[in-house]
Amino acid sequence: MVSASNDTTTADEVDEQLRDARDGAQSLIARADTKAQATLTVHSLTLAGAVALTKTQISTPAAVALGVAAVLFGAALVTTLLVLLPRLGRTSTGITAWARMSAAQVRAAAAHEYAGHDVAAHVATLSRIAVTKFALIRAALLMVIAGLVVTGAALLL
Repeated sequence: MVSASNDTTTADEVDEQLRDARDGAQSLIARADTKAQATLTVHSLTLAGAVALTKTQISTPAAVALGVAAVLFGAALVTTLLVLLPRLGRTSTGITAWARMSAAQVRAAAAHEYAGHDVAAHVATLSRIAVTKFALIRAALLMVIAGLVVTGAALLL
């Protein structure tokens, strides 16, 4: 027999779950930024390697392939930099809004935001940011993989 679920979740429990979700989303954003920083080195090295190989005595098809690989590596580098690019748009909440407020206004805004009223919206926003960052990292890594395949093919030409 299946038991009925407990639908008696209190507002305080929901607020706590939302705060935990917000903390988790913030953690994922930090993780994405760390991954992006680590992959910047890989992107830079692959781009430098492709450029260095074009300076050697190679056939025209190999040079074209290395040029394509260099473009892929460069695009991966730019895509990864977009992950790290701060988004400082004019929002009505959070640090960018607080920068335009007095201390008393910040206190009042924070009291409202952290009272659970805006936590759900904050979780949604942070989740979108995290998903966007991870999608950009994925795209950059796929470009590097494609660039490495093209580089490998160029070395065979």
